[in-house]
Amino acid sequence: MISVIVPAFGCNECIGELVSGIIEYIPNDEDFEILLIDDASVDGSWETIKSVAKNIEQVKGIQLAKNVGQHIAILVGLKSARGDQVVVMDCDLQDPPYLIPQLLSKLKTVPVVLAMRQGQHQSFARSFQNRMFAILFKSLTGKQYQSKATSYSAISRQVVNEYIKFTEIGQHYLYVLRWLGFRQEYVEYTRPLRPYGKYSYNFGARIRHAANGILFESTRFLHSALMFGLLIATLGFVTTGVVILSAIRNSALSGWPSTISILLTFSGLSISLQAIVGLYVARNFEQGKSRPLYIISETT
Repeated sequence: MISVIVPAFGCNECIGELVSGIIEYIPNDEDFEILLIDDASVDGSWETIKSVAKNIEQVKGIQLAKNVGQHIAILVGLKSARGDQVVVMDCDLQDPPYLIPQLLSKLKTVPVVLAMRQGQHQSFARSFQNRMFAILFKSLTGKQYQSKATSYSAISRQVVNEYIKFTEIGQHYLYVLRWLGFRQEYVEYTRPLRPYGKYSYNFGARIRHAANGILFESTRFLHSALMFGLLIATLGFVTTGVVILSAIRNSALSGWPSTISILLTFSGLSISLQAIVGLYVARNFEQGKSRPLYIISETT
């Protein structure tokens, strides 16, 4: 069986067309199911999902009681999927269903197949943010960030079984797949513009996404923070020594304004580093609460 998982938020206008496209490109001799995970949409998406599920027996809708984000919604779908081949795709028609046969074909030889964007179908500002994050990500984690990779993918049952063991907060679908370590292949495609609605990833969401990615992938940044802190401490000791020697010799130091400026700069950096450490502590604190990652309010 093939399971197609579609996390949905604000996609009311796309759902009918997307489901029709998926059904068209599923191989004729395969049993399939389509899992539409409504992430507490407010645009009437759930009513549309229920209507589609009522008319098409292969469609199952799952509505979440509160918005938990795309990646936890994917986890909900993976835990509900029955197929031995699983396709994950977005709801906004930017992941064209015609690519499904290619993804499934490659899945016969590898356990993970990812769709890779080609071409320029986003604003200059968005592209610039992606490039800057890729540079920052590699410098802080030592790992390559696949800026053109998408959550549009096909994975085997073995991968699903390992993936659903992840219960930590702040998880990201692509980061978890990479952490699992299964061999991956890629299918390139030109991603079209979103035909309806607006992008849900605003600047604030992208910042949270970046922070979660860096925190999930590595503790390398903490080691860098420690070395930087030691360097600042050493500079502080040296500066203190100079001040003491000047006082002993009764010679006043000039340039205090510039010194104060430097101290303020280093203080700001120190506070920033402490904030990063605080994020790690906060994540452990939240994880220790053992709260459920999602709550299903209704199914079809």
